[in-house]
Amino acid sequence: FLCDMLSANILFQLFTRKMIEKAAALMYCINIGKGKPLTRQGKINKAFFVVEKGLLVEQLEVDDNIENEPVSPRSVKDEYYHRGSAIGGKVLLYGSDASSTVQVVHACQVWALDVDTYFQIKKPQTKKLRMLQSIKPLS
Repeated sequence: FLCDMLSANILFQLFTRKMIEKAAALMYCINIGKGKPLTRQGKINKAFFVVEKGLLVEQLEVDDNIENEPVSPRSVKDEYYHRGSAIGGKVLLYGSDASSTVQVVHACQVWALDVDTYFQIKKPQTKKLRMLQSIKPLS
């Protein structure tokens, strides 16, 4: 399940199968009860999550872009996560995220991958890519 979910995620697109299997093996399971937060706005999150069971909701503030208005009103949009959903992509891009609260609607089970673990798995491949990019082509 985890290998399939990670393989389908764009942030793992350049990972080899072996790297994906290593990431899946290093993920840990978290069980969370109804009404509890997985992440909180303003509190640093340093993990990426894959939902195995349950339902979660994230409330996102969005701009209601209205032309010719100096201040656009903001509205709240609910984003739902269920089996197979990934939460926390910004963590893997930027190293941490504190932008939103994700609340448990129905008791759930999620798998977490720490951002430091992600970067450790990715590090050898990143070094190889940088080395290859530094080689000047023959003219």
